[in-house]
Amino acid sequence: MKHEHWVRTELEGWSRSLGFRYTPREEIELRLGKVREGMARRQMEALLVVQKMDYFYLSGTTQDGLLFVPLEGEPLLMVKRELETGNVCGWPSGSSAKALPACRPCPSRACIPSCCT
Repeated sequence: MKHEHWVRTELEGWSRSLGFRYTPREEIELRLGKVREGMARRQMEALLVVQKMDYFYLSGTTQDGLLFVPLEGEPLLMVKRELETGNVCGWPSGSSAKALPACRPCPSRACIPSCCT
């Protein structure tokens, strides 16, 4: 079985049996909205989130990476490893969970400028 197929078909049930809870899509969108309101008040065009706890709060994933949040447009998760999981975004299809729609490889911080353009 391919990893992507397993994630999409079996991960949710397995995770629930272990007590994991996914962050609902609506909650992630609400959190991003509040962050963007603060960004607008401070006249910030973008935010680069580097702390794992902070990008978990804003994305629902703990993958090793960085999170780029523009004032307008879709956030970008730059994954340091396990890009396949990042592209699947870790959630089964039809799940109410929300992960970021755009995932790109970013093995080091030196690649950040090219990831964000």
